[in-house]
Amino acid sequence: MDSADDVRFTHTVLAAHDPAAGRVVVHPTVGGGDRLLWHDILHAVADGRPLRAPSCAARGTAFAQERSAHAALKAAAVRRSTVLRAHRIGWGVRADLVALHCTAPAAQT
Repeated sequence: MDSADDVRFTHTVLAAHDPAAGRVVVHPTVGGGDRLLWHDILHAVADGRPLRAPSCAARGTAFAQERSAHAALKAAAVRRSTVLRAHRIGWGVRADLVALHCTAPAAQT
């Protein structure tokens, strides 16, 4: 969190993270030039467990990264995903989120 975060709101949203119940909260990696959204989604779905294919998520093509994230969301039966601090992400990641919203079975918030 940073000083501009609403602590109560952030804690409330993070408390809703429960992949077993079909709810994930993604805390995106902000900054740099890297678009790590797919890797962040995989980590949120994994909920602390080791990723099966971290190299694909971190270094694969954009298409392979997106495919991995979609497969993880589907396999985990995620029905709702929330992205924290979405206002701080770049336009490329925003476009990726819109594409995910349009193509993934989860209800994106």
